[in-house]
Amino acid sequence: MIAVEQDQKLKFASVPYNVPYAQWPGNAAVAVTYQWGHYAMNFINASGQCAHTVHQGQGYVATLDGLGANSTNLAADLSPNVRQHLSSNVSFQSPFEAAYGAFHGTFVNSIIAVSVDGSTGISGACPNCSLMLIGGGGVSTAAAALTIANVSGAPVVNMSFGTFNSNDAMDVAIGSATQRDVAMFAASGNENLSQPNYPAPDASVLSVGGVEQTTPMGPWPRWVQGAGSSAGANWAGVNGVVGPAKDVVSLVPFAGATLVPNEASLSCGGGTSPFDFFGPAYDGVAACRGTSFATPYVAALGAILRSINQSTLIARRDLRCYPHVFRARGQC
Repeated sequence: MIAVEQDQKLKFASVPYNVPYAQWPGNAAVAVTYQWGHYAMNFINASGQCAHTVHQGQGYVATLDGLGANSTNLAADLSPNVRQHLSSNVSFQSPFEAAYGAFHGTFVNSIIAVSVDGSTGISGACPNCSLMLIGGGGVSTAAAALTIANVSGAPVVNMSFGTFNSNDAMDVAIGSATQRDVAMFAASGNENLSQPNYPAPDASVLSVGGVEQTTPMGPWPRWVQGAGSSAGANWAGVNGVVGPAKDVVSLVPFAGATLVPNEASLSCGGGTSPFDFFGPAYDGVAACRGTSFATPYVAALGAILRSINQSTLIARRDLRCYPHVFRARGQC
């Protein structure tokens, strides 16, 4: 015996952060001026009783969403959490696809793991998590990218993409990742359909649909571009969840990085939506819409849970019943 003394409860060292786009601006808030999803999913809140006061993450997330190893034009505030030695590349199918992938990948990855002390005022939902970038650009590369993530030891994989048809190679890759207890998250899609795109419906993948903000404190209905529109969040399915999909604020490549020849026509979700709903194009911060951007929010939560307990099984039910995730139509 070393000593007999009164035990004390340990206090976590996390402190609230004060960055422009993560601040709660009040009841008259305009969604595109701040990171409302952080509040909606309770990563941060005004009371301080939130996920980030418990843990800001330390796990690894593989993202198959447009950025690969040694990507050019990588946002400066994103770089500290990128692990290049664990990142890889899968070839893109066209120059446009590669260019759009840099935009899409920057946006997705920044939602997950931008550190809170950066210069842009953007905070990641899992700000201390590490990113494994595995670039890809089409259905033919998705299976290869997932396989790389799996064999590289990624515990969490974000897949902000989808297609209308299943794919045998992807089925095999998902099966292998499932055997290693990889938590996989996939976007439901943006066609306003009653079912999610593949691979979201796979039983081993958590399907993520999207909601929009109507009032700062909710409710948050499913995002639909407009009545009768063919743009909007596809239903996530009875076992799916939903996350912030409209007016999501994140990072894009800065001015001077002309990634797409006709950048004015670039869609950031919803088929016909403009490049950026907030501020000048390529100013480093953008507001966009799509289930591609709801997915990394939920994947970030999965990464925080894995950071707290690496052995935790993160299955559909675990996250669907977690109080900080929106429920779709399923019940706990």
